[in-house]
Amino acid sequence: MEVAGMLGGTEALTGSMTHYDDGGTIELFGGPNTHCIGNFEYHRRNRGIGGEGTLVCDDRRMGPFSFALSGMRHGVGYGTLNGVPYSFRF
Repeated sequence: MEVAGMLGGTEALTGSMTHYDDGGTIELFGGPNTHCIGNFEYHRRNRGIGGEGTLVCDDRRMGPFSFALSGMRHGVGYGTLNGVPYSFRF
């Protein structure tokens, strides 16, 4: 699935998510120094199905992220990279 988002309010992010039965991977590209890959696991909570994981970038930035599904192949997510917030949609 295609992913689009924003890092720190100024850097556009694009990429993809791959889903498996118990989790998946996400890969994001931004500016010239932003290439990040993460793994996630699904969770079921009172508010529905979502996922949580950690994103690690080539330049060693890293941080947690989470997302909520709003359909089988759609949702929104949020996270931080070394304290800088980002959001994404898929």
